Amino acid sequence: MIFLKICIDGAWEEREFHSAEEVNDFWMSRTMPILQADRLIYYVEIGEERYYNGYESIILENYKNINEIKIVTQTKAECFTITLDDLKAYLPRVIHEIPAIVERLYAEEVDDMKTLITPLIDSLHWTVSALEFAYAISDGMNEVSMERDSLEHLYKNIEAFVEKFHEQLSWSNYVGVSDLLQYELVPILEAWINDVV
Repeated sequence: MIFLKICIDGAWEEREFHSAEEVNDFWMSRTMPILQADRLIYYVEIGEERYYNGYESIILENYKNINEIKIVTQTKAECFTITLDDLKAYLPRVIHEIPAIVERLYAEEVDDMKTLITPLIDSLHWTVSALEFAYAISDGMNEVSMERDSLEHLYKNIEAFVEKFHEQLSWSNYVGVSDLLQYELVPILEAWINDVV
């Protein structure tokens, strides 16, 4: 038996649980109304750690060691705005990092391609995930139709870029990869930033 304090948007309650099944049932009973109210779980704080995804499995696997869970929700419109703002802040940083990568690729100073390219691939993955999320939650939000179209356009451009990028990487064509980064990805990202700012 464990006691767990749970907070949903500032409303605290304490519950006693005897099994992971009870924790799961409780979780479902508290999170279903959130979704029905057209809200989304923005993050879940477990102890001192904040999780934006994967929190359900963390809770179920570790419920015996958790004292406190804090659930913070946002409306779909708020999540859309937050995600759009995150993209606007993040993509200029990606653009800023590309010249150093390009320079090393042109000079073929590639001791470890994985170390050089992995952060960029992770950045593209995060960007695509953010675009997919923002696009999905904005369905039916007429007031953001222009932004939604812009997100779709950026997504398609990044998707086309990734296909060419992967092809050049598979051939170990470092100059081709550099050209794609410098002459395709940077202009794609810059055009989107200029479009939405």
